[in-house]
Amino acid sequence: MIEDPSKGLNRPPSDLDPIRISNFLTSAEFLGILETFKPEKRQALIGATVEYFVLNPDGQGVELFLGGLGIDQDKVVSSRSMGGFDEKRQVGLLVDSVIRRQGLQEPLTDAQWKLIYDYIVQKTYQQGRYYHAFNGVFEQSIRNTGLRPDAEIVDASEVENINAICNRCGVRLPFGWWKSSRGEIYFNEVPDHLYRYGTASPEWFAQFVSEGTHVRNERAAKEAFYRKDYEQAKENVTALCAQMKNASVVQPLSEDEERQIFEFFEKQWKRFAGENSQPKVALVNRSYFEGNDIPPRYEFGPLREWLNRGSYSTRYENRDVCEFFLKQMRFGNDLSVKKAIPPSEIVIVTLPNYSDVYPADSQ
Repeated sequence: MIEDPSKGLNRPPSDLDPIRISNFLTSAEFLGILETFKPEKRQALIGATVEYFVLNPDGQGVELFLGGLGIDQDKVVSSRSMGGFDEKRQVGLLVDSVIRRQGLQEPLTDAQWKLIYDYIVQKTYQQGRYYHAFNGVFEQSIRNTGLRPDAEIVDASEVENINAICNRCGVRLPFGWWKSSRGEIYFNEVPDHLYRYGTASPEWFAQFVSEGTHVRNERAAKEAFYRKDYEQAKENVTALCAQMKNASVVQPLSEDEERQIFEFFEKQWKRFAGENSQPKVALVNRSYFEGNDIPPRYEFGPLREWLNRGSYSTRYENRDVCEFFLKQMRFGNDLSVKKAIPPSEIVIVTLPNYSDVYPADSQ
């Protein structure tokens, strides 16, 4: 867990424009590009696109980057891949984008490579971002008061009541790990899975109406919350109640308890699956937690020297140093903090709706 944030002063201003990113991600152009990718690659592509804009805030060359990711989609990737894309290719495409925007062509001099490296460090470390995806119903609250671990998004007693009923009737964890996730803000160094988190927010409710083990393992049932499919979600809850009515327990589900469950479902569905529930992502200033100073180990010359000193079989060239740094900045750690993050440290980006990313006939 990240310690109490106390740094982040005197940071260079960022030119990141959330409106530009949102407009691109929800555009017909981008949705058309998504259609050319296999369904299992699409959430990673959305994350990769957000990351590209962090490095290139004006979006220059994003189509070339996405086209490069589309090559060799069937290639087997290692466990330390970037959300399903080949790690070497993705990092290389990011470095290529910086070379292009500087108006340079390889081969480059040492001084030119240092220029490329310094730009990457500024955008991914000094002006870098952490990612926290969420349901759009929380947007105004986040804009007003920031991300707060003590935010009450639901009456806990109502959830506890339904949880107790389900547990007594033999259904364990109907809301997933709801208790263990309270009181902290979770986010990630990399955006690979941000779309999954955004479409399943709040996760405890997604678990209840579609994701949980108590829901039959069929696509329509499991995607009910993502697609905001009220009839399918209600059918899932109806099946849950039928299961608990017929459970081999001392006290099966009563009619009054069934009424309580449906009242709870209707109340929460209206809130979390309404017209303002489009998935969003908060891009949180990395420097709020880590400060603005570059650690000496990440200076270009010392890093290149250290890499080559520790390698017995590989010679790290200037490009390799740039790619290594990018990999370090997206190592994939899940992070959490118990202290509020103020609105001034956050920009909010709108993500495309699930049904636009995954049309009903796309899988």
